[in-house]
Amino acid sequence: MALFPITIFLSAFLLFSVQPIVARQLLPLYGGTPALWTACLLFFQAALIVGYQYAHRLSRVPVGAQRLDHTLILMLPLLTQAWAGPVEVSDSGDPTWNVIKRLLLVCGLEAIALSATSPLLQQWYAGPAPYRLYAVSNAGSLLALLAYPAVIEPWVPLRWQLLGWRAGYWIFAALCAVVAWKQASAKERAAPIPVTYSQFSLWLLLSALGAMLLAATTNQLTLEVAVSPFLWVLPLGIYLACFILVFQSDRWYRPDIFGSVAAIAVMLACIAQVAGVSLPLWSRLAIYCLALFTGCMVCFGELVARKPEPGALTKFYLAIAWGGALGTAFVALVAPHLFTNYTEFPLALMGCMAVRYLGWRQEAGLARYAVPGLAMAAALVLLARQDTDGVLERRRNFFGTLRVASGKDEIGPRRELHNGTILHGFQYTDADKRGVPTAYYGPKAGAGAILSRLGPAPARIGIVGLGVGTLARYGRDGDRYRFYEINPDVVEIARTQFTYLRDSAAQVDIVLGDARRTLEREREPFDVLVVDAFSSDAIPTHLLTLECARLYQSKLKPGGALLIHISNKSVDLAPVVRGFAGPLGWRAARLHAKGYYGSTWMVLTDNAALLELPAIRDLTTVYTAKDRAPLIWTDDFASLWRVLRF
Repeated sequence: MALFPITIFLSAFLLFSVQPIVARQLLPLYGGTPALWTACLLFFQAALIVGYQYAHRLSRVPVGAQRLDHTLILMLPLLTQAWAGPVEVSDSGDPTWNVIKRLLLVCGLEAIALSATSPLLQQWYAGPAPYRLYAVSNAGSLLALLAYPAVIEPWVPLRWQLLGWRAGYWIFAALCAVVAWKQASAKERAAPIPVTYSQFSLWLLLSALGAMLLAATTNQLTLEVAVSPFLWVLPLGIYLACFILVFQSDRWYRPDIFGSVAAIAVMLACIAQVAGVSLPLWSRLAIYCLALFTGCMVCFGELVARKPEPGALTKFYLAIAWGGALGTAFVALVAPHLFTNYTEFPLALMGCMAVRYLGWRQEAGLARYAVPGLAMAAALVLLARQDTDGVLERRRNFFGTLRVASGKDEIGPRRELHNGTILHGFQYTDADKRGVPTAYYGPKAGAGAILSRLGPAPARIGIVGLGVGTLARYGRDGDRYRFYEINPDVVEIARTQFTYLRDSAAQVDIVLGDARRTLEREREPFDVLVVDAFSSDAIPTHLLTLECARLYQSKLKPGGALLIHISNKSVDLAPVVRGFAGPLGWRAARLHAKGYYGSTWMVLTDNAALLELPAIRDLTTVYTAKDRAPLIWTDDFASLWRVLRF
């Protein structure tokens, strides 16, 4: 009988360990955007639906036929060689669908087979309390998620991770075949129990709210920090822990306690979303994770309280799978077209509170449900809140949210671009001031200080990240400025709402796509290469690895300079960039400009004379014992833990 929990545990472990592996491999293809992980979640939720639907249909046939069919399904990936050869998918069209196509080719059949195993084996199980095996399944999933950032990512090269996972899959397939042929006949099938439309709909709704909250919380965390396996698995681990607790025993979910704590957490989360990166990182992590945990406990606790007898077990799990997919699909597919900001986060919070609010209305009087009512009101206020003052344009797509607004300071009226929670540049609108380079790009900040002090010869400048195009202001007659930008909406806004690009004296080109991929095709070297590719305050880790630094170096002329913008409230990137210097034979200097728009840049070069210019020396800050030691990120190993600012 021990084979059942072992096999179920292993199937879940494999299913949830492959998610961060393949998502990590896709990062360089899609610019490190937070929406990448949401698309991956959607794919695996869809795989759960297919697997659970298959298990539900299979449960209606004789046990002998079930054994044969499932054994063949397990072997299908080997027969089709789904992973053989390179995965080729066109990058045109909606990136979300391109991600899903790639995942389908890489691990689609295996994901479906693994998804079907848990409900199918629970039906075959002859022991008591089959629903507890669902807790075992989620424990395997949780262990896989914890193991990836702690054990797999730091120690196993990325190129070996998927190969090792496939070896594990065939061990699982053999074990599952043994269970199917030796023990499946030990239990008579439970008599089917009819499920009403209202029952199924309620199960689906409760599951969808939890999944929606998971996807929205993950977006919020990665938007404000980084697109990293650590911040992928943390929310998903909390989500799975809730499933484990509520399915393991009825005593874990206490409606009164979780309803009250969830209400407080929701109100705090509303405050945190408004405050954004002005709050310390640890407080944002704690608040968002608390809201996710308590919200999911409410949804899943109410879900398990309504679970059916084992005769309707597969139908119950099918409703959970459909709800998870629909909740994730709303965040991944619907919300980017429906909202111009991350409205789905307060919407999910409000939905979780509505579940407990309605539950308490049935159980007690006004005093009992006043607290979740207040939390719902707070989420509703946040939901309705729009920064309409001076807003000229809002946009949202796969790569994030953009807002163009008008403002004014002591110098004069100006136009601003906000990417998520961060100001990404502005321009004064008065004719005599619109040529002034502003914000982090002034002549006394890192990039501006170097670009304004180039020699008289025409220069070729490469810039990763467009923003409003401020750095084009430094272009001179004969210079060539080439911007690399992944977000087409940023390009259109820079061209239509700001004038830096068209006012530049230099020849200005814009290359659309992920900079790492497009830079590889460049043949003519640059005098200066600038990397400033943040989305909101999130960092694209694939642009800060040693392999990528070698690419930058290969695209620079001898004596050229690499400038990397590292201003960030959540992550200290100085040790990562310093780590490039030794392997590449460069000198690294940290340039810090003080003031209201203080910024920190790193310059790496073999040109000692450049670093000795008085304007550069004045900006250079000396490293002290308080600074973190140099740290090397690679395509295989890029851990966020050691650079977080708490």
